[in-house]
Amino acid sequence: MKKFAVLGSPIEHSLSPEIHNLFSRQTGIDLTYEAIEVSESSFVETVNRLFNLGYDGLNITLPLKGMAFENAIKTSVESTQIKAVNTLWIENNEINGHSTDGGGLVMDLSLKGLEIRENSVLIIGAGAAARSIIPALIKLKPAKISIANRTSEKAIKLAQDFKSSYAEIYGTGLELKNHLIGYDAIINTSSHEALGSSIEFSNIIFKNTKWFYDLMYAKSTTSFVKNAKKNGVKNSCDGIGMLIAQAALSFEIWTGIKPEIGTIMDEFTDN
Repeated sequence: MKKFAVLGSPIEHSLSPEIHNLFSRQTGIDLTYEAIEVSESSFVETVNRLFNLGYDGLNITLPLKGMAFENAIKTSVESTQIKAVNTLWIENNEINGHSTDGGGLVMDLSLKGLEIRENSVLIIGAGAAARSIIPALIKLKPAKISIANRTSEKAIKLAQDFKSSYAEIYGTGLELKNHLIGYDAIINTSSHEALGSSIEFSNIIFKNTKWFYDLMYAKSTTSFVKNAKKNGVKNSCDGIGMLIAQAALSFEIWTGIKPEIGTIMDEFTDN
């Protein structure tokens, strides 16, 4: 039996155990998958202890992804770019790390038929979630990426970190400006709703937008998705598909088998 776990704080509402149990049922791989509450102060000790106990892989969620990157001996190119990992495993007696977040988003966008190539993309938020997806978006060669954040300096710095020969990348504030209007796609990466706070911006940013994607997800429709649909963006969705897709990529790293995620998504949609 293979043993996996997700580490984070808070962690009690994680859907990862349910998702990986569905992967187990689909692929026939016998496994256990736990959600373990871990503080920053005990993170390194916990990771080492679990691997010493024979765990085959660990997922890492907020606020521990940066520490996971620092603790890994070998990391992928993508995770080195964003300085965070969400997937750990042992290879050649060394802790290896990779981030499947960007790949998970791209996989879900593809399944939903949401185009990035040669389109303009507005990213709301300039935190860790935005940083985790930008390298994957750049590879799809958008025409332009703008990062809009309540603190414009943070958005400008993030844009500078990812200067690209494929696409123009800008950072700006969220106050209404002409260059925040008319984007083909908008992706919300801010966690304000999950934290019970709010973020202010003008709904005019949705004008002529083809699709909207909220990295956050909830049992009910997120307020960002409701707002986008209310303002004419019918093709709007939350991040449950990304969650399942990034989990599938972790599962493939650990087991060598890639789950068929369409049927898994159907189960969550039905719920």
